Order: sequence, then structure tokens, then C-alpha cells
Amino acid sequence: GEVGEIIIQAPQIMKGYWGRPDATAEMIQMHDGERWLHTGDLGYLDEDGYVFIVDRKKDLIKPSGYQVWPREVEEVLSQHPAVQEAAVAGIPDAYKGEAVAAWIVLKAGMVATVDEIRAFCKERMAAYKVPTRIEFRDTLPKTMVGKVLRRVLTPLIKLRACRDARKVTGDAMEMRGGSGYIEEWIEPRLLRESHLGSIWEGTTNIIALDVIRASMKAGAHRALATK
Repeated sequence: GEVGEIIIQAPQIMKGYWGRPDATAEMIQMHDGERWLHTGDLGYLDEDGYVFIVDRKKDLIKPSGYQVWPREVEEVLSQHPAVQEAAVAGIPDAYKGEAVAAWIVLKAGMVATVDEIRAFCKERMAAYKVPTRIEFRDTLPKTMVGKVLRRVLTPLIKLRACRDARKVTGDAMEMRGGSGYIEEWIEPRLLRESHLGSIWEGTTNIIALDVIRASMKAGAHRALATK
């Protein structure tokens, strides 16, 4: 009944990642003299021996030291009569360290406000689990198999927060005429654009560049872009 990381031991477990010893050491660990694969999935074992997956370890949100599972919040949001689907993830917060953010797609013809959604959540979960930032969207970015791309949504909400404040507060981003204002943000619209953005972030450490504007204006070196 206790939630923990699911680890696997079997003869067919992989030897490791090619050319990535750090990733291998994190994934494959020795316990009692045997190699165990750490899946990164969090789950629990019920009294009948069935394993139930709760969420991904890396997706755990910790506002003010509390533990919040995105899936738990998503299930509550999905119970709202106006909500078609929802995604939840953690975003940086200056006061709490991390905050709960939610992206919601409403059903056709339905209407809901941020305050209504929060009130609905407060009746069904602890206060620290209620999303502090809520955005309504037409669609959620997904992989080809239908999995929501949280890594695409999270940088976007950071940039919109900067845009709302009408100033650039963090990493290198294009600025119109050096004004410090983000006048427009065009997010990835296709899966391949999301993949290209992830590759760019990994090689340049620049977060979620606009898919339309020339990326070189953000100050990255051309050699990094071709790495």
C-alpha cells in the first residue's frame, strides 16, 4: 500500500545506455549483489499482489515540501463537467519552490473560469494540491501515441508569465529592439517542432525558442546548433 519506485530484476535487463555511463548508473543499480533496473515509475502493491502505477518519479511536484502527484490532480480536474481533458505539472515558484500548474481543454460549448476550477478542486483535495496557475487551451500537445508532452507545456507557461509581466526575467530570449518585452510567442504546433525544440534546449541551454523567429538571434553559437 505504500508508494515507491518500481524496480525490476530479470536476466533480460539491458546492460546500459550506449556511451552514457551517468544515465546507466542512475538507471541500473546494485541491490544485494544483483542488478536492478529503476523504471522511474512510482506505484504500490495491493494486498492481492497487483502493482498499480501512480505517476512518474520525475513528474512529482513539491510545493513547500509537500508531495503532489500530477495524475491525482488531473483525475480531479477531469471530473469537472466542463473539462474534456487536463494536464498538470510543476513550475518554479519563488515562494514555495515549486507550484502546481494545470492546462485545461474545455468541452465544446462549455464555459468555466479559473476561480470556478479552483473552487471545484478545493472541495475535493488538500489546498496545497490545488493548481495555482491555470491555463485554458484548445488542445494539449501530445506524442504520436497520445501521451501529453508536459515538457512542452512547462516552458510555455514560464514564458507567458514573463510576457504578462511585460519583461524578460530569465534565460536568453529574443527581444524586439532590445526593449525587454516579449511581444508575441508562437508555440510548437507540430510534434516535430517540439522535438526540434528539445534538441535545441539540450545543446544550447536556451529554453523553448519561438518556432518562427531565427534561433541564432538568441545568441547561441552555430557550432552548438550543428552538434
